[in-house]
Amino acid sequence: MAQTDSGLDRALDELRQRLGLGEDQETDLLHRLAALASWVIRQAEAGRPIEAQEVLDQLEADPNQQLMTRLQLDDEQVRRLAEVLDRGYSPTPALRRLLASLVDPEHRPPDPKWS
Repeated sequence: MAQTDSGLDRALDELRQRLGLGEDQETDLLHRLAALASWVIRQAEAGRPIEAQEVLDQLEADPNQQLMTRLQLDDEQVRRLAEVLDRGYSPTPALRRLLASLVDPEHRPPDPKWS
């Protein structure tokens, strides 16, 4: 596991809390961040603009704004969620290639076009 500095630890902890994840869900947070980064890179590689300016403006205006709220699940929803989670997680070949490319010192990601 990579060593992180205290600033990055604080940022990851804040993201984890804002997403409503528990202290023991750091791996889940990193999976979500990797999925988001993968999507951004795919959009940039396809030449598509990433339209996040409105959200970025909202977050800058109110940094305490919650990105997600906690969900209240009924018993049936909990059962269905447990079924999905019991299947385990297997990253797609594309995500595996993306993560492998991150360790390649020659790899240069595309420049995203934010709008």
